[in-house]
Amino acid sequence: MAVFETPRPVAAAAIVRGLAAAQRLIVVLGLQFGALTIADLLAARGHGGYTTLVIAPVLAVSLLALVLLWRPTLLTASLFLAGGAVSSVAVITLGLTVDPGFAEPGPFALNRTATALVLVGALHGSALSGMVWSMAGLIVAYGSLAVGLAAGGGSAAPGWGPLLLFIVSFLAYGMLALAQRRAQLATPALENALASLERA
Repeated sequence: MAVFETPRPVAAAAIVRGLAAAQRLIVVLGLQFGALTIADLLAARGHGGYTTLVIAPVLAVSLLALVLLWRPTLLTASLFLAGGAVSSVAVITLGLTVDPGFAEPGPFALNRTATALVLVGALHGSALSGMVWSMAGLIVAYGSLAVGLAAGGGSAAPGWGPLLLFIVSFLAYGMLALAQRRAQLATPALENALASLERA
């Protein structure tokens, strides 16, 4: 027998999916813009010949985000974080190797890729999963920044970008998680009736 769901939980799950999709789209477009910013920075500092090498990992994460946007599953989310961590380390290491002053204009060139990992987004329309994945993204982001700075010999600060974005994402999913919980409790009688129909 078909499974029925009450309107409120369905609407809440749709909002969560919409937020997650928006986050991933921001990553795709934001990293492409970030690659252009890094290319402009390298050109301005006389290292334009290394542009492709340095921005390739940034574009790779943008591609992983596009795959995650197209098919949000546990596998693609895990690949996004794993590939993003490796790419973040690569961007920092390559950038500091090519130009020891890579971080002088500010931490944005160093942490742009890592910051994007916080926006991995929720899976299966669950706001609670969005909170968990946001936390995982934050841990991976700062872990990759620490490894990249150590490998590249940089003394720059990792910046507040990942943390600030995490706070916004975590609070948004937290409010949606409360809304989902209230929606589940709002119509218990109808849900029980539907469950009885499913068992019939």
